Amino acid sequence: MANEEQVNILKQGVAIWNEWREKRFAVKIDLSQADLTGVVLTRANLSAADLSGAILSGSKLAGSNFLKAVIGNTIFGNSDLSESVGLESVVHRAPSKIAADTFALKRQDP
Repeated sequence: MANEEQVNILKQGVAIWNEWREKRFAVKIDLSQADLTGVVLTRANLSAADLSGAILSGSKLAGSNFLKAVIGNTIFGNSDLSESVGLESVVHRAPSKIAADTFALKRQDP
């Protein structure tokens, strides 16, 4: 079950979240089973976070850091993963769901 304090900090915005993470780099991040539907997480530091069972449908994840994040039964649907880093190091504890539209999304250049 997600750490509600951490979920609330994340929902305050990426700048606040990333600053909080920098100051607490040794804290275990538990976002498991969190409903983050539609949350803007562009360039969020999600490294080593437990995202098992999290719902990230419609989330803006472009440029986010997934280095050694843990996923399993995580739902990525209509999520922008462009420019995200660390995806090759994600730890898969169980299958996750990634909708086909996730692969079609691209950041729109102005």
